[in-house]
Amino acid sequence: MLFLYSFFFFIGFIDDKFSISPGKKTFAILLVLFLTVPLHENIIINDLTFKDLGIVVQLNQANIFFTILSIYFFFNIINFSDGANGITTSLCIYWLIIFAFFGSINILFIYSLIIILIIILIFNLMSKIFLGNSGSSLLSIVFASLFIINYNLDKTIKCDEILLMMFVPALDSLRVTIERIINGNSPFKPDMRHLHHLLLKNFNKKIIFIPYIILSSIPFLLSIFFNTMIILILSSIFYFFIFYILIRK
Repeated sequence: MLFLYSFFFFIGFIDDKFSISPGKKTFAILLVLFLTVPLHENIIINDLTFKDLGIVVQLNQANIFFTILSIYFFFNIINFSDGANGITTSLCIYWLIIFAFFGSINILFIYSLIIILIIILIFNLMSKIFLGNSGSSLLSIVFASLFIINYNLDKTIKCDEILLMMFVPALDSLRVTIERIINGNSPFKPDMRHLHHLLLKNFNKKIIFIPYIILSSIPFLLSIFFNTMIILILSSIFYFFIFYILIRK
């Protein structure tokens, strides 16, 4: 795990310094994941347990591939969300709070991470600290492993609940990627079509993380009281409704 965390940090650090092409970075990340994930059974997803469907999907021989694909997708979620001060850090704090209330990971470890990220958030909002690719890459692998390890411990947070925890940034990343491909552009080509870019048209950049984190927290909070499948459908409709309003302004 130390090697994996260090690799993600340093590839982000090198990208900050020398700007690695997306293709080379993707190849390096997938290669290292294929070499390291099979060595640590605690970060391998072997099945998908749903809260309200009452079924368990066994991944069998596809477990390694699915785990690596999930980690890489989460890596892109974090990198795509890191477009304005406070957003990525506040997202991570929000996830840690959920872990503190509903998860099974050592609570002192969770509180320690919360304190560190709050300090980073304060200075980030003051434009004194920036995550950069090194910071966002490190956070991506740390939180990807936390999600998987917590899930494997006792499944206190089921896979559909995990999806709802990251639903808005995940759906936003997926939408932007599909739009780029449809428009004939590289899925890694930067643009100004992310949700946080659209929110910047209506909110001051110093507080942009507040509406973003509110929108991001709604799906999981609703799932505490209602069926997760219904919340997934309603959250998708709500996201595209908000996107439609923002894109017309």
